Formats: sequence, structure tokens, C-alpha cells
Amino acid sequence: MATVSPRTPAAIALVTVLAAVSSILPGPSAQAQSWRAENRVYRGDERKPISHSVTLAEGTQIFDQLVGEDLATVYDQAGKRCTLLNPAGGVQVELSAAEVAAFEQGLRTWCGQQSEPVLRFLADPRFEERFDAEAGRLSLEHRWLSYQAQVTPAPAGVTAAAYVEYTSFLARVNAMLHPGGLPPFGRLALDRSLAAHRVVAQSIELRYTAGTGKQARTVRLRSEHEFSTQRLDDDAQRVQGLRRQLATLRRVGFPEYQASIQRQVANR
Repeated sequence: MATVSPRTPAAIALVTVLAAVSSILPGPSAQAQSWRAENRVYRGDERKPISHSVTLAEGTQIFDQLVGEDLATVYDQAGKRCTLLNPAGGVQVELSAAEVAAFEQGLRTWCGQQSEPVLRFLADPRFEERFDAEAGRLSLEHRWLSYQAQVTPAPAGVTAAAYVEYTSFLARVNAMLHPGGLPPFGRLALDRSLAAHRVVAQSIELRYTAGTGKQARTVRLRSEHEFSTQRLDDDAQRVQGLRRQLATLRRVGFPEYQASIQRQVANR
């Protein structure tokens, strides 16, 4: 079985708050929103999060910032594009839906052409789905990859389809930034199910098999997401700071931006 490596904490955070190209999910028209979410990612049963991010929706933009690392993403729902901000590296890059879709198709084709069964499965994963609306549980099960989500109807002020569009888009972008990790297609399947049931996830547990033979092991990650329409005192300041970065950080191409992230990870 091919090795599927856990992502860096920064990458995991993007996956979990993480993002849709309109050809995959029914794309809602851009709607003004105002809400916040606190997102934390944990390894196994650990109580200390390995990643913490804050997501803020303002109008048709969604801002997401990693706490303690300053890396951020700004998703433009109306324009179907996102901008990745790396203030420590002094750079930003804008990615369109077309660019992300082209990468996705290439990765899906590559996975489907591999000899390893797990990679072929990950190109187009099919799960056994169970949804219990009364208990608020959604599960996608396969022996190589599974998701268990605690779900709830979208809180007032949160448009479920728009949020899932955002998380699916970012799942694809995260795969672009961190090659060699878990392909995003399982998460995209979960997002399609969330959108179909018109719910958002309060928590998600991901299990997958990594390694081969005697070295094979089960990796378990869990994320928690707290939604609210009540803003904290520093939320407006956070958004203003990210907008300043949009106006001032040097714009570069994707390869240069990716290299800036890799240098920072290597220097930790």
C-alpha cells in the first residue's frame, strides 16, 4: 500500500476549515454573510490542538487565519477565487477556480493510473454513507478511509452551501500547496454529503491507513468547529489587518509562494 503522509499542522488546518469549484458542487450565488468559526485540529485523543484557525465571513468574502502562524486565506465567493497570504515571506498569490480545477483533474488522473489499489481508490473514493438527522451524525465508511461527523443545520446567518463551497475549494488548494499528502477527494465527498443534507460539521474525525505491510498504521485526526454570529472584539481588527496584507504584500506566482511556505516549514 502506498504511503500517505500526515500533513503539516498548517495543511491540516486548511483541510478542516477547509473548500468548491462550481463544476463539482452546485454553486450558490454569492450572498452577503456575517459569521465566525473557531477551528481546532487534534491528533488522536490528544487534548492540545496541533492547529487553530479563525474563520470570518464578511459580505461575500471569507477570511481564514492560522493562529500563531499568520498564514491566511481570503476566499472571494463572488469571483470564485482565493488569495493565499504569507506575511512572514512577504508574498501573496491568487488562485482562480480554473487553476484549481486543472490541478484537481491532473491529480485525479495521476491517482487513477497508479498500480497501488489505495491510490486508485483515492482518485474516486466510494463510501458507505449513513446519515442520522435526529442524532446529528453523518458517516462515510471505507476500510482505507473514513469520516465521522457530528453535524447540525446551518446556524442562522451561515449558508451551508456557501460554506461547503469554501471548504471544498480550500481542500483542493491545500493539496496543491502540500504535494504527497492525502489527496482531497475523500474530503470532497464528505462536503458533497454535507451540502446534500444541508448541514455543517461541528466536529469531524478522519481515519486513514498510512504505510505498507508491517509498518502500516491507522492515522486519526479530529477537528472541532464552533460557529457563531456574535463577533469578538478583535475580529474587526483581524479582518482589517488581512485587507492591508491584500493591498501590500508582493504578488507572486504559485511556485514562488509554495517555495516560501516550504522554507518556513523546513526552518521550524
